[in-house]
Amino acid sequence: MGNRTPVAEAIKEKMPGYEVKHACGLPLCVWSEVDGKKGKTECAPLYFNVPACYSKNNCKGAIDKTAANAAAVGGGAAPAAEAMER
Repeated sequence: MGNRTPVAEAIKEKMPGYEVKHACGLPLCVWSEVDGKKGKTECAPLYFNVPACYSKNNCKGAIDKTAANAAAVGGGAAPAAEAMER
């Protein structure tokens, strides 16, 4: 229902510098995976069946929970560009 945009924005807010990709998985489930590590699975979070135009305001807690789960898997945030080496 287009809810991936508000969720991606919330994840990017908690984890600046990370790229958010979406994929299909188990029906009615949402989880985050960072660097091959899978996070907590949420079954049918509140925003899942609500149109995106409503979920951003009315389901903020559920969206923030998903973003927090992603941040927990990823360690919180990407390193600063100056700290990374090639």
